[in-house]
Amino acid sequence: MTTVEKYQQYKTKVEQLERDKAKAEGALEHQLEQLKKDFNCADIASANKLLKKLNRESTEAAEAFDESVEAFEEKWGEVLI
Repeated sequence: MTTVEKYQQYKTKVEQLERDKAKAEGALEHQLEQLKKDFNCADIASANKLLKKLNRESTEAAEAFDESVEAFEEKWGEVLI
């Protein structure tokens, strides 16, 4: 392979990588816009903070539900069986 052919090969590869990079940056920008629109999160850090908060609230709600079901079953379990 000649030097010119190698150059063309490298040039083609670099151009493809640049297109891939631009595509990835566009996808990232779109996702960040979607985070802002849907959850009012300006960046990944604020989205992670919100996710932790929502996970904690979900866990607390599930625990409260389980406690309510237990109390209901204790009170009405024999009547319903």
